[in-house]
Amino acid sequence: MKIDFHIPCGVCGYGPKRLCCDGTKVGVGFRNSNYEEITETNHALGINNTLHRRMDRCFFENLNGIDKQEMINLRTSLDYIARKELNEIKENKIIPERDLLDRIELLKQALPSEVLGSFERFYQMSDNERVAYSNVLKMLATTASITSLVPPAYCYKIQLLLNSPNIENDRFNSIVNETRSFAPELSDLICESLISNNEILPDDIRLFLQYLINESMSLQVTEPEPPVPQLGTYNPEKFGRAYYFNESGLKLRSVRKFSIDNDSCVKRNIDHDDTTLEFEKCQKLYSKVETSARGTSTLFLWFCADHGHCYGFHMTGAEGRKDPALSLYSYLETPPQDVFYDFACNLQEYCLNRESGYYKNEHFFHDIFHGYSHKCSRAFTASRLQGFESVNSEICEQFNSIKRSARQMSQSHYCFYLQFFLNN
Repeated sequence: MKIDFHIPCGVCGYGPKRLCCDGTKVGVGFRNSNYEEITETNHALGINNTLHRRMDRCFFENLNGIDKQEMINLRTSLDYIARKELNEIKENKIIPERDLLDRIELLKQALPSEVLGSFERFYQMSDNERVAYSNVLKMLATTASITSLVPPAYCYKIQLLLNSPNIENDRFNSIVNETRSFAPELSDLICESLISNNEILPDDIRLFLQYLINESMSLQVTEPEPPVPQLGTYNPEKFGRAYYFNESGLKLRSVRKFSIDNDSCVKRNIDHDDTTLEFEKCQKLYSKVETSARGTSTLFLWFCADHGHCYGFHMTGAEGRKDPALSLYSYLETPPQDVFYDFACNLQEYCLNRESGYYKNEHFFHDIFHGYSHKCSRAFTASRLQGFESVNSEICEQFNSIKRSARQMSQSHYCFYLQFFLNN
């Protein structure tokens, strides 16, 4: 039966801007699977250095000479101060005033000089400005990368506002509105600071924003390999995968190995590379399915989040962060602007610990279905942004209804079956 499955989304083509993904277990009745794992690395490329890790990219990054527990205490204190101002601290969790003042003093000693001025003015701000500032501090208190708050590619928008104090109202409103589509907390802070200070952005807020921009822009990256179609890599029956991010369906890049992959702690943790703080620790855990159990496999799929088109799938022994990270890098020439996944917080960590050049401007978001169970930074919550009304981030969950038919099929028949139904 000759059917051409090489069809992209009718609107997005081969350059999708928003993608959502998920894995679903096919079941132990699927007896004839024999696929190549997407994690297979090209050893000829050697081992690349991991340039930075989770605690090197966050606002309160680990510093030489400062005890690790002290850094944890600083992040926890910043989170407490922000949440208390936002009335998010339960009454039985409120600490004595003397202890709070001690924490504030320790924070003042540790904060970057560019941030200290605005923090010292915190309790003198108007109510609305203080709330807007607290929302930003709450996000910065986590161990999420600063780039999750403002990705490098978007920094120039805020830089325009900082460089043009006498900008015309129409132009100002346009930039502020655009900023709401990627960093509404910063947009709110700018607006409330202007309203509270006679339409002049205070120097301390200007320095604070400039610091965040500089930190985001200075992220070191490992540039991706150039995209080169690899002949012989499109064979769904053999490899158990079929992606249509390009016209040929061929693989564009080989998977590279990074020094962090040899870390013994990382090898033990399939959910994360480095442990987060207690107040931001998410509860999702990946399945511990034994990959050696014959017939047990997981199907991983990518969909256009706006239009529902499926861009393809691959089969794997057990789902992990490797699946979204490596499938996009291998098959999609340019990464999308936004990715929806049920474990977006730790997917970002995995990607930036490895292919940082490819993923540096990526917005990672939890899908709506799983987002409520997460305690991490609100940077991973898409509902806070403008322009996401059309997104169906749960489409992967809705796919589960056709997977049961796999149990009595060969891998060849199942791959054809998948492509047929996904194409219709």
